[in-house]
Amino acid sequence: MKGRFSSLAIKHWFIRVMFCFDMDSLDEMVDEAALRDEVRDAMMSHVNQHGKNPVESAVISTFNETGYDLANVRSKLDAVRHLRKTEKDWDSFFRDLGVDPLMQLEEHKEVRVVPKFAAAMVLNMRARFGNLPNNEANRLLIEREYLRVCREGFVRDCDIVAHSQCVYNAFFSEGVLDQLATVRVRAPRWLREAFGNVPRAAAVVC
Repeated sequence: MKGRFSSLAIKHWFIRVMFCFDMDSLDEMVDEAALRDEVRDAMMSHVNQHGKNPVESAVISTFNETGYDLANVRSKLDAVRHLRKTEKDWDSFFRDLGVDPLMQLEEHKEVRVVPKFAAAMVLNMRARFGNLPNNEANRLLIEREYLRVCREGFVRDCDIVAHSQCVYNAFFSEGVLDQLATVRVRAPRWLREAFGNVPRAAAVVC
């Protein structure tokens, strides 16, 4: 109810004047909140293709599903169009690349943020570095790692920049995969005691 009341209140012109923000700012907040929700949902989904890491799988999956080209997959296809191959060779090529040869390619000229790619990147770095506290040293570490993974995956420059802040935000603030395991940290003490607790003991030989 708190969230619903707040969303209704800030749409009233008087409230917007009092707090000095306009509808454009509100629209951007709504879009940003929706993007965070989409990244959160994508973090809880498996995107896997045989022989590819999660980031590559997200790139190929996005290309196959939407035609949006994060890593110049289209250029790889254009580079081999003139080659003569047997049907078996072509099948092997498309299987290794992970692209559906029958899909209809569409040209996307506008840069977009792909939640599936951002989520895959966050999970890739979380699996490598774990949960790091948000400080300047760790932000620099994650930024370097993000840029390294993108360069090695041939991600387009415009998409590297477009996804960077979204990835950093999710890496340091998104805890959807820890939500159940950390519920006792957020719950009040009386609720924790109501469900009981087994004290942790040091490992001993017995």
